This record gives sequence, C-alpha cells and structure tokens, in this order.
Amino acid sequence: MSKNMRSKNNNIEQEILEQALEWILLLDENDVSQEQLNEFEAWKNNSEKHQYIWNKIENAHKKLTVHSQQLPKHLTKNILSNKNTHKLIPYKFIYIVLISGSALSAYFYIFNDYDFSADYQTRYGEQKTVILDDGTRILLNNKTAFDVNYDENNREIALKFGEIYIETAKDHKHRPFTVSNKEGVMLALGTAFNVQQNNHFTTLSVIEHAVEVQPIQSQQKQILKAGYSVSFDASQISKATNNNAENLLWHKGLVLVNRNSLDEFSKIIEKNYGVKVLISSDFSLEDLAKIEISGSYPIQDQERLIELLEQAYPIKIEKSFFTKKWIIQKK
Repeated sequence: MSKNMRSKNNNIEQEILEQALEWILLLDENDVSQEQLNEFEAWKNNSEKHQYIWNKIENAHKKLTVHSQQLPKHLTKNILSNKNTHKLIPYKFIYIVLISGSALSAYFYIFNDYDFSADYQTRYGEQKTVILDDGTRILLNNKTAFDVNYDENNREIALKFGEIYIETAKDHKHRPFTVSNKEGVMLALGTAFNVQQNNHFTTLSVIEHAVEVQPIQSQQKQILKAGYSVSFDASQISKATNNNAENLLWHKGLVLVNRNSLDEFSKIIEKNYGVKVLISSDFSLEDLAKIEISGSYPIQDQERLIELLEQAYPIKIEKSFFTKKWIIQKK
C-alpha cells in the first residue's frame, strides 16, 4: 500500500473516530429523540469500519465510567482548562470526562496506552495472539499496536509501536511478507522472527531462516540469518550479534532477571507494566544493597508478580489503580 493510500485511510479513520465521539456525547444526553436514534443506527451500520470504531469507543467509555472516581465539577473544569492538559487529551474526550464526572486519572489509565486506529493492539501488562487470514501467527507483547495492509500483491504489517513475534504462513498467491515501521522495512525470507521498536531504533531477531532489512533512509540492505539480531535506525544497521534468549522469553509471557538491584527491577516493571514505581525512603543504602532480584516473572499477572516479590524479598508493595503508581516499601 502506498503512503498516499495509507494517509488517505488514516484520514478516513480519524473522521469516523470524530463522528463516533460526537455520537457518544449525544447519546449521553437524556433527551435523545427517536429520530436521532435512527440516525445513529444508520451511521453505525454504514460500514464495518464504522461498527469497528464504534465498538472500541463504546467499550472504552464503559470502562472509563466503571473505573472512575467522582470529582467536584468545578475542580474537573479547572484541571481540563489547563493548556498543557489540552495538549495531552483529545478535545472530544475532555467533554466525555466532564459529562461522566470521571476522574482525570481514570482517563489516563484507560486511554494513555491505547491506539484507537490500530487494527490490533495491547496495553501494558497484556499480550495477545493474532491469526491473520493467510494463517500468519503474530504474538503481540505488551504496549504494542500494528496495522495489517494486505492486497493482491503484498502482505504488509505496519508496526506502530511495541514488539511482535511473527510466524509467517505460506501464501498461495506468493505475495512477499514485510514488516515496516518508522525506521525501515523487513522482508521475510523464512518463517519466524521478532521485531522490537524502541524509541530511537528497532531490534530485529531472526529465529528461523532469514530476514532482509533496509533502513528507510538508506540503500543499505542486509540479510540476517537465524540465530542473530541487529539494531537499526532510519539510516544505518548495527553489527549482527547472537540472539539473547532472555530477551525472547516474553514469547512465554515471562520476564527473566538475574541479580538486578531494586532500582533496576523497578525500571523493568515500569517498561512491562506501564506503572510508575517509587522506592520508599525507608530503605537505607545498606538495605538496598542486600536486595538482588532474580527469577522469572509473569508479564500479564500483576497480582502474582507482587505476591512472588513479597514472598521472596523483605518488601511490600502498595499500588494505586487510578494513578498507575506502585510504592515499594520496607517490610
């Protein structure tokens, strides 16, 4: 799919999203007429894309309402009138928060790590397996989003952010399979590979066969064989290294650490669970030096993670649902 076509599709999705937000605002009112309800049903059933985006908006709005705290209305308005806040929050959702009386923190918990326009996505602490129409299997790590762009001639996965593991299926049309992102394009020459998009570079790890990688701003191409990894940005590719098995354990829903300090492990928690971790000042430097975290921990089960840590180490963890903050205290 060309960039112009992709841009056009994104504009259409954005327009449908805006319409969906307007409808949910209207339907929150008590005096909706039957004529308006009929118009809404006609809009929703206009296409599969309308239904798809509406279902996302409706489900998210329900979660926002359920997982909310009540704030005084004047206080909510003062918060939302802050210019910096407006930069962070889509305009229409400001009014959803006001109408529902929901706490602003609940908004950020539900929406901060969510991409409404993506074909597939996961939040922090969530993993998902997707089987595409051609039989290709894609495992999404936490905080991941991608689009599927299949046509008569190509199969493309457009990775927006996060990490995916792909097992490509044979295609009876013999269409090439590529993964593209802001740094470059990866052409599958085999079956299984892993792509992790970081802030300023992408890491490609090949598990079976080979993958050809090309940075978006370079003519340089490199074929990477099974057992090796490379990192690349928009202009260059690093030297290949052996795959790090520990980095690929997320395929099994696990994070593996070995003798990490509490501060180091806190950063791992923040990356995988999308929470802010604070270490209490109750710990002395001597206390912290004695704590080294080792073992494998589940990515999708926060409660189990906390239970394992509190059983094995002299710590206790308090967490806040609405502020997404964990405080590690001395037991």
